Amino acid sequence: MRNWIGLLFVAGGAWFLISALTHRRRVLADRAAADARGEDPSDPPLHSSLEMLRDIVPGLINLGLTIVAAKMVLAYFVLDAARYLSYFDLAAFLSLLVAYGVWIRLKTSYREVAAARKIARQSQP
Repeated sequence: MRNWIGLLFVAGGAWFLISALTHRRRVLADRAAADARGEDPSDPPLHSSLEMLRDIVPGLINLGLTIVAAKMVLAYFVLDAARYLSYFDLAAFLSLLVAYGVWIRLKTSYREVAAARKIARQSQP
């Protein structure tokens, strides 16, 4: 049973990274297409309260992930979890946390606004 949970963690981390990079590529392509059409490729403005949250929340989530990672490493060695989980499982769990942090950062840094632009174009006479 050892290493099976680690393989699931690696698969989950890979999914997070692929999803984040695909999202980033799609947003950059949408921005380039909008620029080619002569539209403003920048993100539309957010409400002031959401603008503040967009900058703060990913950092808070990453801080929480760091604390969880530190607690997991400490618990792994203090509780002698090596009887049940391998070092690969621990490393895979930590990589899942890192991948989730990257996913959060890219999803908030590259906002998808293609749908909002499409609605705005359709509402113009």
